[in-house]
Amino acid sequence: MEQKTNINLLMAYQYRDELGWSIIPVGTDKIATIAWKPFQTRLAADAEIESWWGNNPDWGIAVVTGKLSNLVVVDVDSYKPGGATYPLEPGETEVPWTVTSRTCQGGTHYFFRFPQNIDVRNSESKIAMNVDVRGEGGYAVLPPSKCLGGEYTWINAPYGLNAVWKSLNYVSSATRSLCEEK
Repeated sequence: MEQKTNINLLMAYQYRDELGWSIIPVGTDKIATIAWKPFQTRLAADAEIESWWGNNPDWGIAVVTGKLSNLVVVDVDSYKPGGATYPLEPGETEVPWTVTSRTCQGGTHYFFRFPQNIDVRNSESKIAMNVDVRGEGGYAVLPPSKCLGGEYTWINAPYGLNAVWKSLNYVSSATRSLCEEK
């Protein structure tokens, strides 16, 4: 009998080892399946990754956003009533190129480097209706995770994770200023 490749296990290692992201498992409800707060300050060990996805290959993968992963994710839920679009800064005519993924329900995650010397926190609909920010103290679900509405997929990740990571822009000053802890 042929053994099925555990893609989530392989991707969890790739996200951690190639990108330095702190990763955690999530269920199809997008809720962490473990106590995840310790992974805001440390990366998961091999034994933890093996235990999580080796025993539960259908668990999804999330990245812990913030300083440790050097990552902010802007979540635009265009499928919700009232819709949403990426909040452009004055003078901008299009969304700056960055890594993006399609969420399982049809929204978009925009990935940015975590800015230095600024504390970007989580927010919900603070910068625009149906636009959430995941910074320090948050997490965002990653491809190829599945949820009740579908599957997460990469939109802009064409050259392998290392090249994509090097091309990430920093989150915009407007987004940073709205999410800073006051």
